[in-house]
Amino acid sequence: MFNMFDEKTLIFQKQDGGKLKITNNVLEQFRLFRQIEQGEHEAGGLLLGRYIINSNDTIIDLISTPQLNDVSSPVKFIKNKDEHQAIVDEAWEKSCGTCNFLGEWHTHPEKIPSPSIIDIKNWKSIISKAVFESNSLYFLIIGSSQISAFEVTKSNRNIIQLQWQRKRQTTEKQFL
Repeated sequence: MFNMFDEKTLIFQKQDGGKLKITNNVLEQFRLFRQIEQGEHEAGGLLLGRYIINSNDTIIDLISTPQLNDVSSPVKFIKNKDEHQAIVDEAWEKSCGTCNFLGEWHTHPEKIPSPSIIDIKNWKSIISKAVFESNSLYFLIIGSSQISAFEVTKSNRNIIQLQWQRKRQTTEKQFL
């Protein structure tokens, strides 16, 4: 079975024709939080990044990681909203308003993760309540060997699984 974590970056095809890129530093952090051993707790946080001007491309540059007052178990992760929001606020300020809230991530104890009914319910709630810049938010589930990416639209709350683009000789310039 192919392991996405062997890649340096990941690119998913968005429904609007653009790309969703997960940078190497974010992928490295996801590697650390995978649930490899039985009984390990779920982890999660927020996705932060940039919208590329004059394109439909989005880059996930930064994530919030589990915080002190988050609640987790092997099958549950509940983030402390205040602690994670403080990370978003700091990133927004440091970037002069270019680092945006893009969605959420969490782990599942499976190789190829799929969303639970609770995940889907939470995503639909977030998309209807959150304040964000675009028409969509992204939700990543980090498995032990693959990442499943989903896009949820504000207008109709549809959940679309994004297809991973196996890396060709793509350079940063080509993506931007």
